[in-house]
Amino acid sequence: MLTADSILRKTEKGVEEMDTRAYHLPAKLRAALILVDGESTLGEILERCGEFAERVETQLIELLETGFVENQIEYAEGEEETAEAAPARDMRNF
Repeated sequence: MLTADSILRKTEKGVEEMDTRAYHLPAKLRAALILVDGESTLGEILERCGEFAERVETQLIELLETGFVENQIEYAEGEEETAEAAPARDMRNF
């Protein structure tokens, strides 16, 4: 479940999409994926999106459901990390 305090991070699939465009995400979903840095909360990301926050939230949920991102807080609460999890990347170079 996502809350304003959720911290999203890219999965291995998400990192692969950023590096190679292997999954051919539509531009709007790819833009939402770029916003995921593994450090910012969902609330912080949406705050930066201003009037587009609702649309971006829908896109982030779609990325979560399709395995491009995951909720980092779930792992902090004791769940075992999956093999798909990838370390957070520094997105300032993109």
